[in-house]
Amino acid sequence: YTDLYIADAMEFLSDKTVQYDMIVAANSLPYFSDLDALFLAMNKALKVNGYVCFSIRHNNLNNDDQIFYPPYNYIFSPKYIRSVLKKNGFVIRSDFALQEGSDDYIHDKMYFYVVQKDR
Repeated sequence: YTDLYIADAMEFLSDKTVQYDMIVAANSLPYFSDLDALFLAMNKALKVNGYVCFSIRHNNLNNDDQIFYPPYNYIFSPKYIRSVLKKNGFVIRSDFALQEGSDDYIHDKMYFYVVQKDR
């Protein structure tokens, strides 16, 4: 990359003057309770066929789409993540576990996604 930006994500992504080839959101999504609005903003900020790479923790505790779970903030069900991505025009190109949780904390898995804008 040639530039690195540190800013409020929703405000930054709302700037319609520039479109990006790729957005990287490492350990950022747990701070958002509404992924729908975030991925809509990312879609608008990306060029056609642009990519988003992000890490996120899965909710393996119950069937809720998302829950607030300290110390990780929000964790999300894989079903919810897939639904939000599809609704906002993204196709999953890759997803995999970055680390395994301990036996006591099976919910403690960090996943990495590479998704592509398809519309």
